[in-house]
Amino acid sequence: IEKILNDSLANDKRVILNIGGNKFETSVDVITKDTRSVFFILYDELKNEFYGKQVELFFDRNSKYFETILTGMRFTPSKMNLKNLDKSE
Repeated sequence: IEKILNDSLANDKRVILNIGGNKFETSVDVITKDTRSVFFILYDELKNEFYGKQVELFFDRNSKYFETILTGMRFTPSKMNLKNLDKSE
């Protein structure tokens, strides 16, 4: 997996996460940051099939909070301020 993380083509590659019919676009770099995540495990298993292709992964889940989850994946916990994510306050 280190080869993928160091490969500039892999880091620039876009991935579409289809969560319950709502599509979120991000990079391979984002979904492979946390080696414990389901996204990392799935990508690690299928990386050879993804090479050179547009990737879309479908998850049959409610997408209501996924934008917040994806924001958390993009930033380290020390840089993320959860109070700013909750616009209802």
